[in-house]
Amino acid sequence: MDVATCMYYTGLDPQTMEPVETVTKLRDRKVQRALMQFFKPENYFEVRAALEEAGRADLIGAGERCLIPAKAPKEALQEKRDGKKPKRKSVGYRPYRAGQ
Repeated sequence: MDVATCMYYTGLDPQTMEPVETVTKLRDRKVQRALMQFFKPENYFEVRAALEEAGRADLIGAGERCLIPAKAPKEALQEKRDGKKPKRKSVGYRPYRAGQ
């Protein structure tokens, strides 16, 4: 078992046995993933909402220290308008497999 998996399921650090905060709600996990992949256009609106909620609107803009631009990318706007993610070419081992 991996240390991170152990920490996730028990909520304790196995070396110190101190409680560790773990995110278990699906929405919180999605926000964490979006923040780690802030550069993807499909995560723009989720990242923006998370930054504003955390009081970090200073990370939105065109500055050198900003994570995301103030204006949404065209892919993010199109996805929001259409309500679906843009189609991507299948790459790697079995992603977007037709039989699934």
